[in-house]
Amino acid sequence: MAELILEGRLTTASNATFLGRLDDLQVVYKPIAGERPLWDFPQGHLAHRELATYAVSEALGWHVVPRTWLGDGPHGPGMVQEWIEEDAYAAVDVVLPGEQQPGQVVVLEARDETGRPVLLVHEESAALRRIALLDVLVNNADRKGGHVLSRGDARFGIDHGVTFHTDPKLRTVLWGWIGDPLTVDETAAIEQVLHDGALHDSLRALVADAEVEAFLARAATLLTAGAFPAPTGDWPAIPWPAL
Repeated sequence: MAELILEGRLTTASNATFLGRLDDLQVVYKPIAGERPLWDFPQGHLAHRELATYAVSEALGWHVVPRTWLGDGPHGPGMVQEWIEEDAYAAVDVVLPGEQQPGQVVVLEARDETGRPVLLVHEESAALRRIALLDVLVNNADRKGGHVLSRGDARFGIDHGVTFHTDPKLRTVLWGWIGDPLTVDETAAIEQVLHDGALHDSLRALVADAEVEAFLARAATLLTAGAFPAPTGDWPAIPWPAL
């Protein structure tokens, strides 16, 4: 196994996050020792939740999370994830009224720090829609716009440390499909993960049994509803900051 060589630190991240390299592969490294304690998640488990979300993305066949694994680095064990070199396109954005582009849906009307009206928008692409569904399944409590990366037609979701809680905590900027029926392909993929025993076993090695059962319940509820959910009102619907 190649040695993880650190090249820099991402200082805007909530937890200790480093840019590194494994031979010719550029990666993101988040040591468990650098995880900031949270009141509602057990300490030292955020890396495992990142890997669990990657496992679900792969089981769905959607591949919307960069390749992720648990590895060792200069600061001990942690999450290692393939670095995605994104392009300048923003799948989620804040624009002025009248600047909304075709193919964008308005999620929120707000005002900026100067009191000027602004719109939080996101594209309606199939790739971004898959990330939105993944967030529902894993109960993502922090889908900011900056956690969506664009590379050509591909979209990737990153930063999945606050997922798989047993309580409803979905908080996302990707609300543009509320009430939209699931497609045949989406339904088939969700049914696949609902009955994938190997996936369930791998998740139980990463998160608590009760959290796996809650994940399966969310998948079953999504299939029964047959459509994208709406915010429940019991938890802030959109993270702050949104981007």
